[in-house]
Amino acid sequence: HARSWGYTAFVRAYFAFLDEKSCLLAIDDGSQSFQPGLNSVTGRVLTRLERSQSLLDLLLQIKPYSDGMNVTLILEAMDCVVIEIFDVYGGICHGIARVLVGIFNANRQEAVGALQILRKAASQGSRLSEYFEVCREIGVLNASELPAIEQVPADDIEDLERLIYGVSVQKGVMGAGEGSCNGMVEEDEEEEEEEEEEEVGGGEGEGCGSLRDTTTIVTRNWVVFNDDLLTDNERDNSKDHGGSASMGDPFAASLIIPPHVY
Repeated sequence: HARSWGYTAFVRAYFAFLDEKSCLLAIDDGSQSFQPGLNSVTGRVLTRLERSQSLLDLLLQIKPYSDGMNVTLILEAMDCVVIEIFDVYGGICHGIARVLVGIFNANRQEAVGALQILRKAASQGSRLSEYFEVCREIGVLNASELPAIEQVPADDIEDLERLIYGVSVQKGVMGAGEGSCNGMVEEDEEEEEEEEEEEVGGGEGEGCGSLRDTTTIVTRNWVVFNDDLLTDNERDNSKDHGGSASMGDPFAASLIIPPHVY
């Protein structure tokens, strides 16, 4: 009974793959619209890649589910499955290469979709290596003749993550997520510190009318002015001795409210 269950599961998995493949072939005629926001060339490639990866998941489910299934019929079916896997995964790798070439022209939604595709491709690459190892053990001929599986480089995933959640230098088309905001704040702070150092250190030997003297310094740190350190008595003494009246509050007069007349 256990052996018959294994054959039944094998046939059902194969049928699920063939059914999904027929649906994809029907979609390829262009009669079905793509996802909203993914109508560009890159978006269409991403949609196709997502469907191909779903098809690959179904292919990886086609395998012997019980012992003693390494019979001629199953091995021949597995030979066909290996060819299908190699064809689908090769198309996925080719599509990913196309997407990465034009990633700087993609919008944020497309870039996030590309990142998801890359992550899943990396996961599927590891599963494929294990799958082909099992196929070799049970005697599938095509599995023994396949070259090494091309894995998605981890550097490509990290670069795309930095492009999405960091600051895009070449293009400003990527939307600013939470990580993007943090990246821009850090870069702004570094630029402000550099500007402040140039302002302080570069004033020697320059005329009073230079543009450097009129540069505005923007900082997020609190700055305490001398006027803030003076007490009320010191301000009064400063005025009595001919000090500048500007030491007081310039908006004090506007705070005087006339009495209400009944």
